[in-house]
Amino acid sequence: PHSSNLYHLLYSLYCSMGTQIDIYSLIGIALVCIPCTAWYGILRAHYLTLKAGSLRVQVLTARIALFLPTYALLLWLSLTFPSLFGVLEAPIAIAEGLSFYGFFAMIIANLGGPDMCLKIMKSQDRKPCFCCPSDPLKFYNRVKFGLFQFLTIRPIFVTLAALFAYNGNKAGYMIFNICTVVMFIIGFGSIVMFYENLYNVSGNVNGTCKIILLKVSVGAMVAQGLIEELLYSSGTLDIRATDEYSAEQRAQRALCFAVLIEYSVFSLLVYWAFASEISPSEAGDRSVTHINPNDRPDISWNEWVRRVFRIMDLFDGLTPSVGVVEDDTLGGNPVAKDVRNPVGYDTNSPDNRL
Repeated sequence: PHSSNLYHLLYSLYCSMGTQIDIYSLIGIALVCIPCTAWYGILRAHYLTLKAGSLRVQVLTARIALFLPTYALLLWLSLTFPSLFGVLEAPIAIAEGLSFYGFFAMIIANLGGPDMCLKIMKSQDRKPCFCCPSDPLKFYNRVKFGLFQFLTIRPIFVTLAALFAYNGNKAGYMIFNICTVVMFIIGFGSIVMFYENLYNVSGNVNGTCKIILLKVSVGAMVAQGLIEELLYSSGTLDIRATDEYSAEQRAQRALCFAVLIEYSVFSLLVYWAFASEISPSEAGDRSVTHINPNDRPDISWNEWVRRVFRIMDLFDGLTPSVGVVEDDTLGGNPVAKDVRNPVGYDTNSPDNRL
């Protein structure tokens, strides 16, 4: 009896979501397998070419490449459960934020850490965009803030926009949707301007192709979504409701299915850009003094996979040292030296000199 009740509960949930496993959902499973296979190939390729001087960079590269199978899986859920189309935009926004923040961390790790990165930016003397601080440290902190809000605050606004859309509140939906667009521009603009200042010393990680693929993968989905919504709202798309789906849900399913096909083809480019061998950069070599940076570290396959999925270490090693923060040539705030002796007397004062 208990198992029967559980079955009826799951079946009622299944029916209430207006979903049906049809031929498109089955084909979608096969399409999702293609990006997943490509990502496994990337994971395997980097494990076979591990180097001590670029281990952190390779971990972040494999982790960033997770964006494509993640997007594909969420799209398949939207295809199979069209009622979740709006809600699933929130995890897509989180995955997008992790990808861009991971790209930022990868560039920093490749150059030997934030201190080395700031010194390289200072030595190159390249001026960022007019809207950005010219001091390297202030510019670095501005980029970190832009990416942090892209990762944390923007998904919240995406969720609120979806909730307003479900409640039929178009005004609330438009307000929060505009806010998410502004946050996207800030986040994406931050990482682009940051990489533009360092791309000439980041050639070993193939960063240009990676950041283009990161943007195109989401841009294609967003642009086609806007086109689909415009065509459906204007009545250009002659889509009618069926017993299982409303007309709007059928239009959304068509969008998800089309993007899944594109992602399956897109996987070849992602594999080419992310599976390429990474050699330690000159800046990265300086951070490894006790071993040859080209030597292979003693890491098992299980440990390698654990490191790739250890998401919370994404924020490690991104804070400049105290010496750099206090360096006024890098835009820091020099702190006045304490010239008092331990008792509290000013040793430079004429009255207290011996």
